[in-house]
Amino acid sequence: MDKTLTIIGVEKLWAVVASTLLAVVTPTAGFLTAIVTGWAFNMWCGMRADGVTLISCRNFSWRKFVFALAELLMYVCLVEVVALVGYSMGDGAEIVYACKTMAYFIIYCYLDNGLKNLCKAHPRRKALWLIYLMVHMDLRRVAKIDELMERYKEHTEKQKDEDNRNTTKKDNAEPGTEPEG
Repeated sequence: MDKTLTIIGVEKLWAVVASTLLAVVTPTAGFLTAIVTGWAFNMWCGMRADGVTLISCRNFSWRKFVFALAELLMYVCLVEVVALVGYSMGDGAEIVYACKTMAYFIIYCYLDNGLKNLCKAHPRRKALWLIYLMVHMDLRRVAKIDELMERYKEHTEKQKDEDNRNTTKKDNAEPGTEPEG
């Protein structure tokens, strides 16, 4: 059991429980639209993490876009198949809760991944890290956010120092001794 929870992840288990409870409480209208909205948010965040902007699309990957579109189509088809099977078995009202639970879990996964990508795109924004850690349900790291941000700052300063040393060595090299390439 302990090994299974590490594979699945405790945060995903809590997301399924919360999705089930939300499915019972909330209305059903538009949950497929909500999945598409979650997908769009995830796509936008992924493109931000890859450096794609509206002005310049130089890092845009059609391969990633097609895979994301296929993933969305698979999720929507999965929800529709579950709904169709449930209605065929005569469980019209009950199957709505199963479809809503799946929709909430899919949206949670899209939100979690989208926030992770936003943190990659904007690594120094402490508020984004806090929101991501709260959504990811990693409360151990929320308490240590200042320490994590300080370690990241030290890491970036160290990289800047190494880049400056490499640039200075190259600038001070005698003519003809510069590496080719």
